[in-house]
Amino acid sequence: MLLSTAGKDYGAAVVWKMNAEGTTLWALLGSGTLTGVAVDGANAVVGAGYFGSPATFGAVALTNAGIWDAVLWKVDAEGTTLWAVRGGGSGLDRLYAVAVDGVVGRCRSAVSKPALKAPMDSALETEIS
Repeated sequence: MLLSTAGKDYGAAVVWKMNAEGTTLWALLGSGTLTGVAVDGANAVVGAGYFGSPATFGAVALTNAGIWDAVLWKVDAEGTTLWAVRGGGSGLDRLYAVAVDGVVGRCRSAVSKPALKAPMDSALETEIS
């Protein structure tokens, strides 16, 4: 399960796993806002979104280059952050969706620049193995 709530500092992203009875198994807090999620064949979660100030996603600290930067954050099935990567330039860069390729082991998400009304001008792609 993935939750994301808006806050005064561009939100708080939470990746939260529960069992069938609704008991929390683990939860991780990240800075920023997550707007998309994908689950790979190993039940790892990849979240896509954005952040607007130096941010932490699990144990990974990221520094933004622009007003908002895009982020991809991968958490394994046991709740350990595997990686988090940022993308974007000096403006408003956000991710809204992510997809994983179980055969090739990659994830892909387009960077949106809402201020320019150019929804897919570049992309982040990274290995997810």
